[in-house]
Amino acid sequence: MKRERLGIVSIVLACILLFSSYGNTCVYASNTTSGYEYGQTLYVVNCKEWISLRTKPSTSSDAILQIPLFAGVTYLADADNGFLYVNYHGKSGYALAKYLDEFEPQIAIGEYMEVYKCKQSITLRKEPSTKAKEICQIPLGAIVYAVKEAANGFYMVVYNGLEGYALSSYLRNLRSGSDGKNVDKTDYYYGQPLWVVGVNESISLREEPSTSSDAILQIPLYAAVTYLEDAPNGFVHVVYNNADGYALSKYLDEFEPQIAICEYMRVVNCKKSITLRKTASTSGEEICQIPLGEIVYAVKDAANGFLMVEYNGKQGYALRKYLEFV
Repeated sequence: MKRERLGIVSIVLACILLFSSYGNTCVYASNTTSGYEYGQTLYVVNCKEWISLRTKPSTSSDAILQIPLFAGVTYLADADNGFLYVNYHGKSGYALAKYLDEFEPQIAIGEYMEVYKCKQSITLRKEPSTKAKEICQIPLGAIVYAVKEAANGFYMVVYNGLEGYALSSYLRNLRSGSDGKNVDKTDYYYGQPLWVVGVNESISLREEPSTSSDAILQIPLYAAVTYLEDAPNGFVHVVYNNADGYALSKYLDEFEPQIAICEYMRVVNCKKSITLRKTASTSGEEICQIPLGEIVYAVKDAANGFLMVEYNGKQGYALRKYLEFV
């Protein structure tokens, strides 16, 4: 009797192993072991665009949907014929194990890119999905830094200090890809910061590498730009304040200027107070207010008409036009 009971138990266990189910879907058992853990995230790799999630562990089985390159799926169980049973966006099915990897792909881009082919703006999102929560809008023509490729046709990008995901179809590379003919050669490297020097107030960021080209904006003395590539006529292609254009290289230097002042100055020409900010910009985060008539210690010149100053033990940036020497 005991042997009969043991035999029945063995048969039941075998049935459970062979025909385990998740929901109403039958899971085909496997004679192989992948080593993955239930619930582990795996990533789609080694394909051009996508792989199929199928109804059965067979390449001739019907496809439920397509899983994009670099997308993450949830591992559920091993299966036959080199397949794994996985879940993607709430749909369970079978995907070939050779296209899945436990390590998230870090497909580096490292390029400054321009927003184009949209009416007004594109959406920066928290996840690489059109359903993900919006972080902000990125206007047409704005510059972002593309960090790496992501799932569903998205890039991980940085815009105005915010990191998120934007659709790659609305982004294009800024570099011209020229053959180098008639281009002035510098020793700068892509992404290198350069500082405006040798001028009274500002230099022009132009649409083309020519002094007769229209100016996009003015770059203040001591402001930093990002170098992209060399250009003709003594210009270099740079990025400044989410815009790209051409600036004369003779007014740019790779060494950050340390223009010392080291003088005490008084707050003037304001109604009540001026703002001490974390960065040399009127959009920089406020540290505190400095009342009219107060004394600050001016450390050095900074960008955009600001001075680096110290006030009540706090260091930040204040507009030069509201300060006079004591």
